[in-house]
Amino acid sequence: MNSDESIIRVCTDYGEVEIPLEIKISQVLGQLKSRKAVIVFDQGSETCTILRRDDPVLKAIED
Repeated sequence: MNSDESIIRVCTDYGEVEIPLEIKISQVLGQLKSRKAVIVFDQGSETCTILRRDDPVLKAIED
């Protein structure tokens, strides 16, 4: 899976207006730069996931 596919998977829209991929990428990069989102690596599956800093899954990992 390439990085564009990851962004699409993370930023799936369910609204009435489709957001272009370039804007989705920009939004995710902005969240990563501002530390509102983080990249988490799972050694078991050898995959990366982008999570919002306030995601309960991230809280469970940190504990």
